[in-house]
Amino acid sequence: MRFLSLFLSILLLSTFLIAQQRYLVSPGQEVLPVNKYSSPSQEIAKRTARMASSIAANCTGTFEFGFNTNQYNGNNGTASRFGVAHKDVLGQWYIAKAAGTIDTVYWYHNDNTFSNPDTTVLLRMHKSNIGPNYGPGKGDYAAAPPCQSWGYWKTTTDADNGIGPFITSLNPGEDTSWFSTIAGGGTSVPITKPPFGEQIFGFATGMPIKVTPFVIMKADVAGTGFAPTIKKDDVFFVSFQPSFPNAHIATEGDNVMRFQAWGSDGPLATDDEMWPARNWKFYEHDSGPSPECAGVLTTDIKRGWVARGPLGTGATQAWTGLYNIWYSMTVTTNVPPLIIATEGGDPTTTFSNDPQTVSYTIYDCDSEIADSAGVQSAVISWSKSTITTGTEVLVKQPDIPLVYQGGDFWTADIPGQPAGTRVSYQIKATDIRGMEN
Repeated sequence: MRFLSLFLSILLLSTFLIAQQRYLVSPGQEVLPVNKYSSPSQEIAKRTARMASSIAANCTGTFEFGFNTNQYNGNNGTASRFGVAHKDVLGQWYIAKAAGTIDTVYWYHNDNTFSNPDTTVLLRMHKSNIGPNYGPGKGDYAAAPPCQSWGYWKTTTDADNGIGPFITSLNPGEDTSWFSTIAGGGTSVPITKPPFGEQIFGFATGMPIKVTPFVIMKADVAGTGFAPTIKKDDVFFVSFQPSFPNAHIATEGDNVMRFQAWGSDGPLATDDEMWPARNWKFYEHDSGPSPECAGVLTTDIKRGWVARGPLGTGATQAWTGLYNIWYSMTVTTNVPPLIIATEGGDPTTTFSNDPQTVSYTIYDCDSEIADSAGVQSAVISWSKSTITTGTEVLVKQPDIPLVYQGGDFWTADIPGQPAGTRVSYQIKATDIRGMEN
């Protein structure tokens, strides 16, 4: 899926090609693999029928997923630094788009405000309990979207406030009960369970990584020899815990490590895959968030894990936010088509109310069955704002089909909108095996 909101962002996935022994060169100079069970004429017929060939794609051995700075940045939405003070932890959940092994985790490290310019973060990965069907803003918690208090563990290992972000923070023999902090827990909404379960990477103390300000950092997960293997649609949770002294620090505001983050510039439809927000933070103390916490008073936010949600001044619970953390993996299954805007092809904010033509390069690679790679269809799923009882909400509109133009090129005309109308777009493509991004 390619997500855009005027102001826009893009979710970009990479792909790879399995080499074959025989090749057919098309009139367009595309090199088409032919296996021992097929003939050149069959390959020509098959590849013509399936539209985009994907053979011209720059396919590689690994795929990239998540929220990188090229797609989620200050040009599309609201760029932000997001701080982690003493004893805090950042976390974010992801849905695996394919089966395989996570080999590298990336993030853009912003600045450190304490005296040492280089310091250490501890990387962990867990199986996530939070996901598309459980968590703030979903199911029993539909009335409790981010910003939302969630809970913590109590432990004597913490010399500051006596709480822990992980069950592995506890001493052997300590009470492993989870303490829910959700507003109205047990009355208006159920009490919570931990945001994550079994740890799948990082050992008990996490993988230590020395960080440097203002660069893209990467953790060589595969290099440890314990890279986690995941299945398609698994939901997992990635967290970073800065290394700080195990004691209370009175001037916490002077000891902050910042990660790059992104926030939408307006509300999203509740059926959008990017809502509610996926970004979480563990706070050592009550009232930890900065003054802006999606319209929720910071005095109402309790210590422990918090579904942090939208970022920036004026953001409400209908907005979204995320950290610029992404990852690559070596896959063993089919993956969604790759969607790339051509130059000038994205919808733009203009002073005109006229329709716009958008264009994309869309192609597909399939690591399971290379001959089955190809794009079957693509649409623009979109919503536009309306005012309901004084509140701006996004209302789903009929999908707009993208029209295949040859090669890997697709276009569509999107309707013009009255001045001041906010529009959210999701570009979706389906491959010939029925997999949608």
